[in-house]
Amino acid sequence: MKEIKKLIKLARYKHKIDIKRGDEKFMDFDWVLQNIVLEIDEVKEEIRVNNTPHLEDELSDILWGWMILVEKLKDGGYIDSHESIFKRALKKYEERILALNGDSGDFDIWQSVKKKQKSTLEQESELNRFRDEVREYYKDYYENSDEAHLIDHADSVCDLALKINKDYDEKLVILSSYLHDMFNKKDRKNHNKLAYEYVINCDDKFLIELSNEERMLVAHAVLEHRASFKGVYYSKLSEIISSADRGLPDLDFIVKRSMKFNNQNADNVYEHIKDKYGTSGYATYPKIYQDIFSDELHRFQKLADEITKEQILEICKEENSGE
Repeated sequence: MKEIKKLIKLARYKHKIDIKRGDEKFMDFDWVLQNIVLEIDEVKEEIRVNNTPHLEDELSDILWGWMILVEKLKDGGYIDSHESIFKRALKKYEERILALNGDSGDFDIWQSVKKKQKSTLEQESELNRFRDEVREYYKDYYENSDEAHLIDHADSVCDLALKINKDYDEKLVILSSYLHDMFNKKDRKNHNKLAYEYVINCDDKFLIELSNEERMLVAHAVLEHRASFKGVYYSKLSEIISSADRGLPDLDFIVKRSMKFNNQNADNVYEHIKDKYGTSGYATYPKIYQDIFSDELHRFQKLADEITKEQILEICKEENSGE
C-alpha cells in the first residue's frame, strides 16, 4: 500500500529530526515502547459501537509508534528494515495459518509448525553469528579503500548473494562475499587474482576448515567475480558472487556508487556508465543474474544508454539532500 510507504518515509524523516534535536529521550527504545503500551490502553478505552473515528485514530497511534521504533532499531543496526519484518511476518503466519484445518487437530498443527520455525530461527541466528565473525576478521582489508569498495560493499554483495543462492552452504557464500574485494586497495587491477592466491595458499581460521573442493569453489568465486570476466564460470558459486557484485539493476544506485569511486567527478561517471553498463558495455552478467533480473536488466541498460550528465548530477543532488 502506498500509505504504508509514505508512513515509512515519514518515520525516517522523524528519526532524522530526533537525531538533529539531540534529545536522548526520543532515541531510547524503552521510552518508545512504553509509549506504545500507553497507546494500547487508550485503544481499549475507545472500543465501543459508533466510535470509529476515535478508535481508528488511537490504532493509528500504535502503528505510528511501531514505525518509529522500527526506524530507530534499524538505525542502531538491530534490524534490516520495515519491509524485512513484513516479509518475515507473512512467511511465519502463512506457514502457521495455512496449515490449519479448522478442527480439533489445529492446536497440535500450530505447535508442530511453531517448533520447526524455532529451529529455523536458531539456524539463522547461528549463520548470522558466523557472518559477523567473518566480517570482523576480514574488515581491515577494506579499510582506506575507495569509497565504493569499503566493507559496506562486501555487506551488500553478501546480502544479495545469500538471496540468490539455492545450491551451496551459506557459509561458502559468506566467505566468498567478504574475500572477493579484500585486495582492492593493494592492487585494483589484480585484486581478484590476489584473493584467489590467498584462498588457495592461506590457512586462516576460516579457510583451514574447508575441504579441498570447498576451497576451490571459494577461490574461483573470488577470481571470477569481476564484470570484465569473459570465461566459463568454474561453478554456480562463481555466478552467484559475480551476480551479487553486479548489484541490483538500479541506475540511481550505480550512479551514486560510481560517484564515490570517481571522487564525485560527473564527467568520469558519465563515461564509466556508458562504457560499462550500456547495452554495448563491457559488463557481463551471469545466466543466474539474467534469469532473475531479465526485464529489469533490459530497462537498466537502456537507461544507461540514455543517461545524461545533468541526470547524474540530479541523482547525486537528491542523495545529498537526504531524499
